[in-house]
Amino acid sequence: IEGIWPLCPEYSTDIEDAWLILPIFDNRVSLYGPNACVWNEYLNDSEWTCEITALHATGIVGITASAPTAPLAICLAALKAIDHDTT
Repeated sequence: IEGIWPLCPEYSTDIEDAWLILPIFDNRVSLYGPNACVWNEYLNDSEWTCEITALHATGIVGITASAPTAPLAICLAALKAIDHDTT
């Protein structure tokens, strides 16, 4: 088992690996860093926020997740979006 784990990308801890997730969502992703101002509102000052627009049977849904690091925010939002996405 130990030899298998190095082959698995570290999506939640490595930004290079996390970027591999984004094409799945066809450019429907926004990533905001700490202290970001979006629509005249400041987001959490110490966390990254990832927003993915998911296409749901009831319409378009904005899925967001925040985390201390960008890779983790991307992964959390992607997991939530996969659950909602119907494309």
